[in-house]
This record gives sequence, C-alpha cells and structure tokens, in this order.
Amino acid sequence: MLFKRLKLSFSYSKHIRVLFVFALLISLIGSFTAFFTQYLIDSVIPSGDMRFLLIFLMFYACYETLNLTIGYLSRSYRVVLEKFLDYHHLDKYLVALLTAKIPELNSYKKGSLIQRIYDAQNIKKYYLTLQVDIAVSFLTIFVLSSIILYMSPLIGLVMAISLGLLVVIYLKAVPKTVEYETQRFQIKSDFLSVVDDIVDGRETIRANNYKSQVFKRCTARMEDFLNRERDVSFLQQKIQTSTSVVRTVSSIAIRAIVVISILSLNKFTLGEMLTLMAFSEISMKTTMQILMSFMQLKRTSITLKRYREFLDSVSINEKELNDKPVECQPIEQVSVCGLKVGVNGKAVCDVPDTTFKLNRIYKLVGANGAGKTTFCKSLVGLFDPIDGEFSFKIGERLVNSNRRINHCAAYFPHDILFTTTLWENITLGQAIEQETVVDLLKKIGLWSVIAALPEQLHTQISDRVNPFSEGQRQIILFLRVYLSNKPILVFDEVFRGLDKHTSKIVGELINQKTNCIILYVAHDFTIDSERSELLTLTKRLSDSKQTDKRKDVAYA
Repeated sequence: MLFKRLKLSFSYSKHIRVLFVFALLISLIGSFTAFFTQYLIDSVIPSGDMRFLLIFLMFYACYETLNLTIGYLSRSYRVVLEKFLDYHHLDKYLVALLTAKIPELNSYKKGSLIQRIYDAQNIKKYYLTLQVDIAVSFLTIFVLSSIILYMSPLIGLVMAISLGLLVVIYLKAVPKTVEYETQRFQIKSDFLSVVDDIVDGRETIRANNYKSQVFKRCTARMEDFLNRERDVSFLQQKIQTSTSVVRTVSSIAIRAIVVISILSLNKFTLGEMLTLMAFSEISMKTTMQILMSFMQLKRTSITLKRYREFLDSVSINEKELNDKPVECQPIEQVSVCGLKVGVNGKAVCDVPDTTFKLNRIYKLVGANGAGKTTFCKSLVGLFDPIDGEFSFKIGERLVNSNRRINHCAAYFPHDILFTTTLWENITLGQAIEQETVVDLLKKIGLWSVIAALPEQLHTQISDRVNPFSEGQRQIILFLRVYLSNKPILVFDEVFRGLDKHTSKIVGELINQKTNCIILYVAHDFTIDSERSELLTLTKRLSDSKQTDKRKDVAYA
C-alpha cells in the first residue's frame, strides 16, 4: 500500500495539505486541456506541418501521462487518509462507549448510539470536503474566471451573474437541509431501536405471538424513516434541477456572445472560442460541485456537532483501557457511611452504616425495589452514590474509592455472553490455568456439555447463539466472576433459576472463596457458612417524582 509511513497517531492537517496539492494539480491540469485544443486548431492545422503535429502529440501525451499519474497518487493518498480519519474518530467513539459512566450512556437510546458509529465514519467527509474539495474548486474557479475575464469581460459578467444565482439557490436550500438532517437522525435512531428489539427479542416475540404487533410498529418507524429519506432525495433533486437550469441558460448566453463576437466583430479565433466555452463550462460545473459540496458540508457539520456533543457529555478515561492488568491488593474492609443510592439523581435506598470485612460473606435482603441491585452497582462503581461514601481500606490506609471498579467483579442477571470463545467468556482475558477451569466445570456438572462441543472451551459462542440452557449460561457467567482475582465479589441473584443441587454447589464454591469480601443477593437461598452476615435494605418512603432525562427525545 502507498504511504505506509502514515502513523495511526498522525496529524491529519499535514496530510490534508498534501492531498490538497494533489487535487489542485489535477484540477488545474485537467482544466487546461482547452489550451491544447486551441493550439491544435489555431497553429497545427493551418500550418499543415507534420512536425508541429508531432510536437503537439508528444506534449499532449506527456500532459495526459502527468494527469493520470497525479490522479492515481491523489486517489491512493485519499483512500489511505480516509482510512486513518475513520480509525481516528471510530477509536475515540469506542473509547467513549467503553469508559463512559453507565448513567451517562443510559441517557441515550440504543438506536442513537448505533447511529453515532455511522456518524464517526462520516466525519472524514467534513474535513476532506471543506479543506480539499471546496478549497481546490475555489482556486480552480478563480484561475479560470480570471482568464475568462481577461479574454472577454462580457462573458465574465454573465459568469458572475450565473454564480450569484447558484449561491441564492444554495442559501434557500440550507434551512431545509438542516431540518431534514436533524429529523432524519432522530427517526432513523427510533427505527434502529425497534429493529434491535426484533433481533434481541426474537424468541420472546415468537413465544408470545407478538409478531404482528411488533411488525406494525417497525413498519411505522420504517415508513417515517423512508419518507424522510425521500424528502432529502427530492430536495437534492430540486437543487440539481435548479442549478442545471442556471447552467444551461448561462451556457447558451455564453455561446451566443462568442458566436456574435466572431461573426460581427471578428474578435476571437476558433481556438479561442472553444477555449472560452470550455473554461466557462468547467467553471459552471465546478461551481455546481462547490454548492453540492457545501450542502454535503452542512449535513456532515450536523453529524460532527452531534459527535462532539456526545464526546463532551460523557466522562472519558483512556487509562482504563490500559493493557496491563490492575494490581489488586486485598481490601481489608469497606465502610459505608450516610450512603444513599439511586439512579438519575433519585434516591431509592438509605443504606445502614456498616463495614464489610475481608473473608466475610454478606447476604443482602429486602423487598422488591428496596435498592439491592442499585446498591451493588454503586459498590462496584457503575453508579455514583446520591449521598454519602464508600471507604476502601487496606489496614489503616484509604484506597481511592473513585477507582473502586478496579477492585470489584460482579455478576448481574442481565450480563451477556460475548461473541467470542467460551474460554474468553469465562476468563475475560485473565491468565487462568485451564485445569482450574475444567475442574470447576466438572464439579458443577457442566463439563460434559462443553466436552461435546467441536472445540470445547475454544468454541465460538454468542449471547444468542450457544448450546447452553438458561441455567448453564448462568453458571458460565457465575464462573466469570468467581475466577476473578478481584478482592470484592458481588453476586446479584446468582441462585435464581438454579435447581437445588446446583445452588448447593454454587454456595459451597462461594463459601470456599477466601482473601476477598463477598456480597450476594438472594431471596430463597442462604449460603451455609460461619462467615455469613445479613444486611437488610429498606425502600425509601419519600420518593420524589422524576422526569425523563434521555437526550434523544422520546423513548424508542
């Protein structure tokens, strides 16, 4: 591939300038084909000398070779530059998705988050259109218009009037373009959200005979989306038609002026006439390209604004993506003082002041809605407390509680199996002996199922496509946390749905785990252990009303 020395951490402004030079050379060289035609008509043909024709052909061949070479280099460079612009912006977006706080991400609909992936890819059009295409076109028009004005001020005046009309067409179309693009994003986000429901809920839809209703809901969103796409296409067609009319009228006027000048004033040679018409045609065509580029620029500027607003609205910490494993020292105790936990600023639970100690197992109990899951998510760092604090201690030394997520591993009922190998799903990239994993799977009764798979632990699975029952899937997710080396382990409803025999084995495994603090939520199972303690959470009675804070308009 050309230009392999381009680095991922490049400054694209430097490479934009190189691409600009390439594009400018192509535009100007391509525009001056008319001069060769003029030379052929006015000099070579009248002389009848074959030597002039040979010289003309040699120069023309060199000219075309140069044109093709620069064109190839420019296109190749642009492809490479587009790739790295895509990488740059997609990388920033993925970092934001992986490191932003959960409440921040929850304020966006899933469809809009998916849409922003396409936004990140389209941003390159903004920079290339603005800094290359439009800039080059302006310089080309300036050069050609100067030549036209020098050769014929009258034709230059016609060109100026035509360009003015094209600008008016653009200015009238801009407000509609902005309106349609904004609506298009919102409607497409809604449509993608419903499609995502169909993909993720395909079993639920069929099991509950919900196909007809969800199809109607999806087609309604699809119709809204396609109607807006149609409106955008009609607007573009209207603009192209209007600009074509202006271009046609101006071309007729210019040809009329040239012919009258030749017949009445004997002002131009035939070659000069063709040069004027060619330059005026190229100027008009380039102007139309500029206006369409401005329309594209306006649309992508909305995309860029949306992309930047998202990055500015979430907390991004690239250090969390460090490949080096975080060293986890055993947390000897976690103290809770004046703690209120909740979601979106709404407290759902006042947590009693307590201290969780090393090598103890704590069962959290409480009525539905008492805040057990919310407390667990706050403990591991997925949510920030509404009030109060967690104090993590090693001996008498306090550990930064803002980085408590580095010291915790948690199982929640909605956890998923990732689209990768079964081994990766269990270990999550940790260095764990395969023998340890196999022994646990045998003890819990799951190894016989895995041993029958084509590649056993290295079989590719996903959350929706896997050979496991719901209970077996639950065990895999349990082992993911159980095998973690983190000093704080949280199991939220890990026993729900398991049979008594499996629940007993899971309880025994948890009881055997040492050098950590363990919390678990369960309604109908208690781990039989001398290390067990009980913490009861009570739902707040004075819940204040809460308004929806989603950033992307209505729910999908």
